[in-house]
Amino acid sequence: MLSSNTLMFTYGKRQGESKVFKVEDNTYLVIVTAENVTGHNDLSFLMNGIVFFILIGIPILFVLFFIITKNTLRPISIKIERANEISATNLHQRLEVVNPKDEIGQTAIAFNRMLDRLEKSFESQKSFISNASHEIRNPLTAIMGEAEIASSQKRTSSEYQASFSIILAESERLNSTLTNLLQLSKISVNESAIKMEIIQLDTFVYELKENFSFVNPNHKICLEFPQTNSRIRYKITGNKGLLKTAILNVFDNACKYSENNIVNVELLKRSGSVSLSVIDKGIGIPVMDLSSIGTPFKRASDSFSVQGSGIGLSLTKKIMTLHKGEIIIESTENEGTKVTFRIPEAV
Repeated sequence: MLSSNTLMFTYGKRQGESKVFKVEDNTYLVIVTAENVTGHNDLSFLMNGIVFFILIGIPILFVLFFIITKNTLRPISIKIERANEISATNLHQRLEVVNPKDEIGQTAIAFNRMLDRLEKSFESQKSFISNASHEIRNPLTAIMGEAEIASSQKRTSSEYQASFSIILAESERLNSTLTNLLQLSKISVNESAIKMEIIQLDTFVYELKENFSFVNPNHKICLEFPQTNSRIRYKITGNKGLLKTAILNVFDNACKYSENNIVNVELLKRSGSVSLSVIDKGIGIPVMDLSSIGTPFKRASDSFSVQGSGIGLSLTKKIMTLHKGEIIIESTENEGTKVTFRIPEAV
């Protein structure tokens, strides 16, 4: 009968294995030892390689990584330096776009587009302030001039009356300009604070016509509203104060530029919206000016003989934007103008 026990051991660099064999009545112990020279050499080589990598390889990799990273981020650093140099005085400067297809190029393009919008906004603001100063200064100069003339020497009652009429007209013009400017500024700064409510548009326009009659009793505004028993289709969501300003601005323009001839006002229901159209037969707007009508202080080239500031329509357009609506202007020179308010129907 054969049986055996095995034992593995290590002695110095040598490894061994022993076995006990029992053959019949005799017991034999077999011990085999050997040294794994190749394995020791490989292990020593590996250890030396690790030490070499730690002492020399890692510092080399660190230096290479630093150089590569610096070269990679250099374009970004240049763009940051260039961006920091851009201020309100040199908004015309732009970042250089080397490769418009990579991430850095896309970032530069996006930044340049933002600068385009900022520059346009700054120019618009400068123009607005300049024009506003001009529109305020003119009536003030006229008022001061008339007051100085009236107070320079004794005059007849009719002369005083003429001076007071001029002062009153210029004061009304100044008051209208300031009111429009303040309202335009108010709705531009804090749009979220504007309160909305359900408005019955046909009833509201009737009320506006009555209010307008106090200011301009010579007007000939004719309301042409369809007869209907159900007024629900004319309901909109809006702010009465702002809508009053917008609609009265258009009423006033229609009467002024048509010399108080008949102005027709139509109210129609369209798919999901209500349209209010103001139609006059006045001097109209030249084709070249139609695209710029609604820009603050921009007036048509044929309208300078009529008193105005050029703020009304820009304010009206802003109000329509706040109401998620639009204003459509159609005009033919010397034939008339049609201004349409299109406002979403109240849900």
